[in-house]
Amino acid sequence: MTNLTSISQAAFSACEKLSTMSFPNITSIGDSAFSGCDSLVSIAFDKVTSMEYYAFQGCDNLISVDLPACTYMSGFVFYNCTDLVNVNLPNLNSLSYSAF
Repeated sequence: MTNLTSISQAAFSACEKLSTMSFPNITSIGDSAFSGCDSLVSIAFDKVTSMEYYAFQGCDNLISVDLPACTYMSGFVFYNCTDLVNVNLPNLNSLSYSAF
């Protein structure tokens, strides 16, 4: 899957046991793509520039987010990620309502 550049709406939604992933060329993450993935602890996408609504909503155990290229984030992306403590978004220039 090294040629994959986007993750579509709800692609991994409710994959409760998904704990790790590697998609080196992803640039966009669609609505609810990983919502409800309770086993995700950390995410790192070097090339992601945009994330849509509810992309990681309800990922209860998500602690760390590293998205150095991200410039745009829709609403509710990390909504109900109650354990989130480390966030790296150095290039973010557009943040929508209730993102966290």
